[in-house]
Amino acid sequence: MKVKQTCCPYNAFIEWATQSLGLIHSDVVEPITPTVYDGSRWFVTLTDNFTRFTWMFFMKIKGETAKHIKDFVTLMRTDCSDYSLEHLHTDFECEYLVLKDWFTVNGIIWEPTTPYSPEENGVSERLNRTICKPAWAMLKDSGLNSHLWSKAIKTAVYIKNRSPTCVLNMMLYEAWTGNISDLSSLCIFDIIAWAHISKKQRQQGVKFEDCSLKCHYLDMKGSSIFCVWDSESERVLESHNCFVDEGITAYENIANIEVHSKKKTTSTSNHAVDLSSVFSFLLLQPSFVSKGVSAPATPLLQSSLLQQSNSSSSFVSERASTSSCC
Repeated sequence: MKVKQTCCPYNAFIEWATQSLGLIHSDVVEPITPTVYDGSRWFVTLTDNFTRFTWMFFMKIKGETAKHIKDFVTLMRTDCSDYSLEHLHTDFECEYLVLKDWFTVNGIIWEPTTPYSPEENGVSERLNRTICKPAWAMLKDSGLNSHLWSKAIKTAVYIKNRSPTCVLNMMLYEAWTGNISDLSSLCIFDIIAWAHISKKQRQQGVKFEDCSLKCHYLDMKGSSIFCVWDSESERVLESHNCFVDEGITAYENIANIEVHSKKKTTSTSNHAVDLSSVFSFLLLQPSFVSKGVSAPATPLLQSSLLQQSNSSSSFVSERASTSSCC
């Protein structure tokens, strides 16, 4: 036995909760390097077994777990008066062990796993992979500094809570709150964002001072505060007046039109730009997009573009014939 004994397969079944807050899965993720700009290295997750909705709290030290657990229970009693936290399933770690008496006083049944058996806390362990892998991919794709991993993880949790589940056939947010989530404020991670510079922050006495700062979008704080990254000063800024530039303007679309020519000569006719194709492209567009703001193409504008298209095509043909005669 001392030589041949191996680990037994884990086939235990965890009963699914019948209501929200009936069972909460929690886990503390190991310290991540580098340290976040605010000093955080750890984070604790809490997942509702019934709806799979997830909460997350960042920590500077592992000892802050007890504080966040108490704050979470108080928040649930305030927001969800119809339900109460009944069971808490966690690892058998000291950060939860110090709350053993507090759990008993507050009527919470603590269900710790066997020491050194993370398989028994599979919901939280799989969650760690679900949110860390997309966060890692977002950081790699954006090229931002690694110490912004907390913003990427927060975005991953936000997207996970607004994603559908095949078990409930609805979004996790809808299952938890009963309301459909508004995804209008969802932006691409690391997209260009322009933060407004107030008059008090600008240089006094300079007339033509920039009124906007080019930054990188990170996430939202609440429903109206943008968190952006200023790469020049290397700091996180919070701004209410922020413009996120996600769309491609009509002028950039025109620049992407490729004019293919079979014969490459130095004549003027071959190098002349076919403006008629450009105006035809604009006429086919239902709207013009400029810096994320749509403006419909009115009949007056369409007739004006058509007139300019005809005049430009005649100008190009006349110039081509002139060059051929020469």
